[in-house]
Amino acid sequence: MRGVAFAIWMAFCQRALQQTGLEAEQRSHILFTLADVAQSAGDMDKALNTAEAKHQLDTQRGAEREATIAKGQIADILQARGQLDEALRIRQQEELPVYERLGEVRSIVITKGKIADILQARGQLDEALRIRTEDQLPVYERLGEVSSIAITKGKIADILQARGQLDEALRILSDDLIPVFERLGEVRSIAITKGKIADILFLNDKKKSP
Repeated sequence: MRGVAFAIWMAFCQRALQQTGLEAEQRSHILFTLADVAQSAGDMDKALNTAEAKHQLDTQRGAEREATIAKGQIADILQARGQLDEALRIRQQEELPVYERLGEVRSIVITKGKIADILQARGQLDEALRIRTEDQLPVYERLGEVSSIAITKGKIADILQARGQLDEALRILSDDLIPVFERLGEVRSIAITKGKIADILFLNDKKKSP
């Protein structure tokens, strides 16, 4: 069913792009949606070509922020395809400087989080942890974004677990995350977090057994 829904959405976007008299801004928004749906459908080539078309259009019309959003889409797609070096380069050299110049605090912190995701995937755990704890978490705390704080703490716990710091990872999951997800009524997040707690308890038992 999901595949059918994606196909319908993609066909709708493609028909919309064929309309005459379509304004550049409207075309840009449709291209964004098409790239997003194509990526969700697993059609990475279509997604990449569409995101690149959006970037070219937005650059030509002088829409810097929209062009940067397109670059972010391109980085997302490259990351999903395992092209981590190029995705990281785009995040650090093309996305982040624009958002910093525009003073877009939330876009900055989201981009830094995606940089940390790539670093973590490359095994650069120390730098990924630094970004999570020093660049992301304080901003979300200042903005009062409870869900984003919890998600970031969950990613910190993942890094600590990967570094073998099981007790601290367990503390974050048990003391910081479970109460927040219970208060928010996020059943799926509670189940995922409890699964991670069970994994750590299993690893702890394994370490203690002779």
